[in-house]
Amino acid sequence: MSEPFGSHLAFMKALNAIPFARPHFRRRDSRSWRAAAAAYNALQYRKAYGIPAGLNGNGQIVGIIELGGAWSQNDYASYMTYLGIGTVDYLMPVVLGSPQDDPGGANVEVMLDSCVIGGLASMTQQRIYFAPNTDAGFAGAVQQAIDDGCDAVSISWGASEKQWSAQSRQMMDNALSNGVNKGVATFASSGDNGSTDGGSGNNTDYPASSPLCVGCGGTRTILNSDGSIASEVAWSDGGGGVSAVYSKPDYQATAVNGTFRGVPDVAGPADPQTGWIIQADGAL
Repeated sequence: MSEPFGSHLAFMKALNAIPFARPHFRRRDSRSWRAAAAAYNALQYRKAYGIPAGLNGNGQIVGIIELGGAWSQNDYASYMTYLGIGTVDYLMPVVLGSPQDDPGGANVEVMLDSCVIGGLASMTQQRIYFAPNTDAGFAGAVQQAIDDGCDAVSISWGASEKQWSAQSRQMMDNALSNGVNKGVATFASSGDNGSTDGGSGNNTDYPASSPLCVGCGGTRTILNSDGSIASEVAWSDGGGGVSAVYSKPDYQATAVNGTFRGVPDVAGPADPQTGWIIQADGAL
């Protein structure tokens, strides 16, 4: 769920150096509200995908990378209460770095990331890393999460490959490679706006396009009244495509045509017309 970057783009460009990264959340537009669109919470998705009750993330640490916005303890606690998860059953995320309050903007991305992880796996320890929205800040936050012992890293920010210099990508790839060597999986959003990624021509979003990262795409998912999945198809406005710089990795040898890396690797609910119910800026 997210709004297009729009009004926040000038702010982020002024604040940060190239390549800037944008949050990949999308809000429903006014037409979507009038349509017969559905929205589901984390517990509904747990049931739909058959996640066993005992898998609650206990003992696991997830590092969440944020390049803007702020996290709200009140919003998080209210969301968990809304889900019926008592305060004894979940852990408050640990906030690291310097949050930058951005109501209606990056705050929504921060709370979306935190609420989804907390709702799906309430005993997961979350560490939210707020970093400068620069190539060095971005890569540094990923490296810090890995050095801190996170078991996985979640990234919902990115920018088109062409906006990253070879040096900047190498800096991020070094961090991702360190994670792979330590057994840390990094998951990154594959972007928005189809294969254009918001630009001209065909583009893939980085760091999701790195072979060292798990690129995460989106689906349009409708649930039946009993909570089972009625339909799930690719979200047409989600990001994806073929990298212009990375060769096809071995693990895509039989799954992807051509000689370059395909994105995404996995996909889950992301279409804002069948979006996630979360809490941000004081409201569900």
